[in-house]
Amino acid sequence: IKDLDSVYLARDTAIAMLEAGHTTIIHCMAGRNRSGLIGALVLQHYENLTGAEALERVRELRPRSVDNIYFEQFLITLGRPRQW
Repeated sequence: IKDLDSVYLARDTAIAMLEAGHTTIIHCMAGRNRSGLIGALVLQHYENLTGAEALERVRELRPRSVDNIYFEQFLITLGRPRQW
């Protein structure tokens, strides 16, 4: 992932919108990789999951999400958010 700052900004923006009570849609061009990555990070935050658990949950809801190997590896390396 070339720009982690942008990834975390997208995650934090989605979380801020949700916490402000707004309905929030996360979507990229194909709706699979970037949106799956950000969706997994948001899910990880709210459910205190590891990155691998969040990835599994996203794929249960949307099969073939996050099939970008770099995004997948990034998520798998993450522990629970309370540990960051």
